[in-house]
Amino acid sequence: MAGIHQFLEAMLSNEASDLHLAEGHSPKYRVYGEMVPTDEPPLDRDTLRTMLEEVCPPERWKAFLESSDLDFAYSLDGRARYRANYYRHAGGLGAAFRLIPSRISTLEQLGMPTILKDLAQTRNGLILVTGPTGSGKSTTLAAVIDFINANFCRNILTIEEPIEFIHMPKKSIIIQREVGTEVRSFGEALHVAVHEDVDVVLVGEMRDLETIGLALTAAETGVLVFGTLHTNSAPKSAEVLIRTAAIASAIREGQTNKITSQMIAGKNMGMQLIDDSVQELLDAGRISGETAYLASLDKERFAKFSPTTGG
Repeated sequence: MAGIHQFLEAMLSNEASDLHLAEGHSPKYRVYGEMVPTDEPPLDRDTLRTMLEEVCPPERWKAFLESSDLDFAYSLDGRARYRANYYRHAGGLGAAFRLIPSRISTLEQLGMPTILKDLAQTRNGLILVTGPTGSGKSTTLAAVIDFINANFCRNILTIEEPIEFIHMPKKSIIIQREVGTEVRSFGEALHVAVHEDVDVVLVGEMRDLETIGLALTAAETGVLVFGTLHTNSAPKSAEVLIRTAAIASAIREGQTNKITSQMIAGKNMGMQLIDDSVQELLDAGRISGETAYLASLDKERFAKFSPTTGG
């Protein structure tokens, strides 16, 4: 049994979402959002290197040694899948393993706005799912792709690094390509996709100008493109923002300060401000006041719940 398996097994029994390993530190888990230490001794370089290398495909390990960064998916005896990230830091080697849910949640189970179903039925355009790391971008997109797969006859292509959720064909044809394994880059896969008669493309991450440019080109030529970006608010792309003539004009003219007022005006179209969503979750008792304060952009609106006020 690989040395790291004891920790991956413990993630399942302890309901942990993440495992963090860093040279010179004891292993730690993230459980319900909180970092939880273990009683294990600090990891030395040889121990950690052995742990990481023995669960990594040889060619991917070689790539990691050359680039100092690697993402790939790992399966624990077919019982659970993990997204692994290897990296180097000032103290040596490090890695994070995130548990990938075995079942794809529906949009209803995730409590997603109904506008997502409408957007999923469009035949072309660019739809971005954004937010900080761990906010549920991949989970949301998996639910959207599953909705399309279950309800429409489409030719769907996903380009991911790594492939996280496994989609089985339903009404649609669905092909999943992994960067670093089946294709060298997001850009290369997108370039080829426009010649493969695809209807829907999922781009796991918009990480460079080439990928963004090719995604825009695909969207303009009749493909529905989904992608992710690391952002935090609607003017930076979060929340629910739908293109209108007024919003397009504000973006072109660099007047992003006008976007919020346009989103308020477009509420009946399905637009949504994050603070309104936070308020709905708070009113429904699904989140605490402190969580609402920490997640909100308008802190004054939720000031009474600030941890410093004891609210």
